[in-house]
Amino acid sequence: MRDKPAVFLLITVILAFGAVASVYADTLEVRYLEGMVSVRNQNVWVALDIGDTVDVDSTVQIGPQGYLELADGHTILRLSRPGTFGIERLLAGQPSRTADTVLTRVLSLLTSMSRVDTSRDLAVAGTRATGVEDVGALEWAGGASTPELIERGRQELAAGRIADAFELFDEAALYALEQEAPRADFYLGYALFLQGDMREALYYLTLHEPTREEDFYDEHAVVLAHTHLELSDPESAIGLLTSFLADGGDAHALRPTAHLLLGMAHRMAGNIASARNAFLRVVETAPDEPEASAAVELLSEL
Repeated sequence: MRDKPAVFLLITVILAFGAVASVYADTLEVRYLEGMVSVRNQNVWVALDIGDTVDVDSTVQIGPQGYLELADGHTILRLSRPGTFGIERLLAGQPSRTADTVLTRVLSLLTSMSRVDTSRDLAVAGTRATGVEDVGALEWAGGASTPELIERGRQELAAGRIADAFELFDEAALYALEQEAPRADFYLGYALFLQGDMREALYYLTLHEPTREEDFYDEHAVVLAHTHLELSDPESAIGLLTSFLADGGDAHALRPTAHLLLGMAHRMAGNIASARNAFLRVVETAPDEPEASAAVELLSEL
């Protein structure tokens, strides 16, 4: 059995508490945008700019290479793919609406994490050598090896120090050898996700496709799916979660979270029957898990 990192607990409880908030303002402010972004006003498309306000019942259009962030003081709605979107429906499917508050509560739960074997790594003083042939166990000349940096970063996550964890994962990704890169990039993407930088998180989480050969496959798949949802891309999340659950993920401890995310993705995409089936799956298979409470509330909103 693979040694699973405990970080999935963070995602699980964020979803359980964050998924059921339902209060929004009547308008949202354009916090940031790139490219061609417009809103429909009396059947005419009007270009948006930073600082403009958009009614929640509006429809917006994102052009190629476009990006939009809307905020109401409590919720951030991010749109990162071209297309036409109804704001109200997207808000109804947002996966985590009180994430900042929940992070504080959940990080305290991560008191133990699986260990990374660093017994064969040799660290010496100095900076990483470049253009030098590797010899034996000497991988690079620095204060810590990539596995050690990752493990220290995970310990920082467990202590709730996300910014410190990010710095360690960033260094690990910078110095990672080819075989170490998938793990280092995943954790860097994960830290960016926790910091709320979804676009950068998506970049690192998609540098390597989640594969069953990696011992963090389950976490990779679920965090990536959650990131797609945070960027209002339910189709990508649906495809990823469906594959995950069909490929043995349904037997993993993350299955309630995956089913909950799948239901939220279907709801965001307007597939109400599929959303209901996914939420019912959570309640039926994991009635005592926190995701079940979230699923019950989400079912009541369908």
